[in-house]
Amino acid sequence: MELCKKEDCLGCFACMNACPKGAISVTHDRLGKTIPTVDANKCIYCGACTKACPVLNESEYHITDECYAAWTKNENDRKNCASGGIGTAISRYVIDNDGVVIGTYFDDDAKLIFDYADTPEQLERFKSSKYVQAYIGYSYKKVKEFLRQGRLVLFIATPCQIDGLNHYLGKKYDNLITIDIICHGTPPITYLKEHIKAKCADAKITNVTFRGENDYHLCVYSDEKLIYSMRSDMDEYFMTFQNSSINRDNCYNCNYARHERISDITIGDFWGINREDLKEQYDGKISSIIINTEKGKKLISMLDKYIYMEKWDIDIAYRYNNQLNNPAVPGRYRETFVKNYEKVGFEKAVRKSGVSTAIAIKKAKDSKIAKAVKKVIKK
Repeated sequence: MELCKKEDCLGCFACMNACPKGAISVTHDRLGKTIPTVDANKCIYCGACTKACPVLNESEYHITDECYAAWTKNENDRKNCASGGIGTAISRYVIDNDGVVIGTYFDDDAKLIFDYADTPEQLERFKSSKYVQAYIGYSYKKVKEFLRQGRLVLFIATPCQIDGLNHYLGKKYDNLITIDIICHGTPPITYLKEHIKAKCADAKITNVTFRGENDYHLCVYSDEKLIYSMRSDMDEYFMTFQNSSINRDNCYNCNYARHERISDITIGDFWGINREDLKEQYDGKISSIIINTEKGKKLISMLDKYIYMEKWDIDIAYRYNNQLNNPAVPGRYRETFVKNYEKVGFEKAVRKSGVSTAIAIKKAKDSKIAKAVKKVIKK
């Protein structure tokens, strides 16, 4: 059975979930990207995989016209969540109404995976941003199982993963809510795992964060103990991610980086907002909530207990968040990194691309500034 072209593959694995014979498995291409592979001995050529593929079939997009500036009312979540904590706040509403949330967390192998939560304690794992592609596994099947039980289901993921779910399900469910995050591109998980191993040797990894209390730091934990922490402009992985040099190749032709959205609600940082124009003065992190469907609008109307919201001009969200307008553009380190990764792995490929040199220069400048400040303080 012919799947979509490897360079177009989203890694959503709707095909693997749809296969009735378990003939599709996960492999990696030369750049470490997860792709599906068909076992010809198991395949019965039923076409279920191609019918579920969002690359090979038309998708349903929604016109957006309503936007809010928002933050969670939960003080602990404001401290620990990325942005304004809106994903967690909506998740709390769903759990309080006997629903189930499908989100992502890092397992003990530093692999980002999907799982479900139906208690506040389980929900804690899903907090904070993760700048790497999550492995879907068979979570679409789990979503269908919960939906058929009649439970309210919230699915939070990247737009392509939500589109994969929509195609896999093949029909609408009133008890399904989808939230897509404003995505800046997804590097293969192999890069992050290689980088963490280089920085933390063979330590048991229990969590990885990029945002939260240590904002824009790559933080690695072992049994709740912080064993590595580096700010974004000093860490090779974080820097190349922010520079858009290590995304999956399909991210640079993303069909979801547009005003029309694939989910019920879109959330992300609200860049460019003028805080002086807020009716409620607030100095914390602010999220944008973009409403895409009537279902999303109905949900938002029931969240007064969980979220503070102010209606806002959606053009501001578009203007200051390019991923709502266009796909990511390959960064300055991309070409050299791609040329070297297959031969020497992530750490050496990054070094050859010039990232390490840029970090060394930055450190030298910071050191000079620090010395100058100390001299002034002494005087």
